[in-house]
Amino acid sequence: MALTISYGNAGHLVVSQQLLTYGLCGLEMGVSEKMIEQFRKGTSPQNWQGEVDIVEVKTLTLSLIEKTVEDFEKGVLKAGPQARLPYSTSFAGELENLADAVHFNNLHEGLHFGTIKALQRFV
Repeated sequence: MALTISYGNAGHLVVSQQLLTYGLCGLEMGVSEKMIEQFRKGTSPQNWQGEVDIVEVKTLTLSLIEKTVEDFEKGVLKAGPQARLPYSTSFAGELENLADAVHFNNLHEGLHFGTIKALQRFV
């Protein structure tokens, strides 16, 4: 169970990174609606439908980071007409722009990474 929850936290990080960058910029995300519904803010293992697809989570964790860096460098990752910025978080206040969203995402990942490491001690 702890391993599943660890991968669930990783799935949440993948979804959150996409929502905080591409989603807030109004751009197409690299995760499915099913994955967003499974791992978005406010979800928990009790809500998951079926098992966590560990292979998908691992694959997306690396590939989407690379794509985000590439899209940022190419100028693709920027707030477009469908942007949802500013955005209020429940933890860090208002995100005014993409830079704020990236900084918040890094803080968010650090918090969940601590949870993942703690869970791994139980496995």
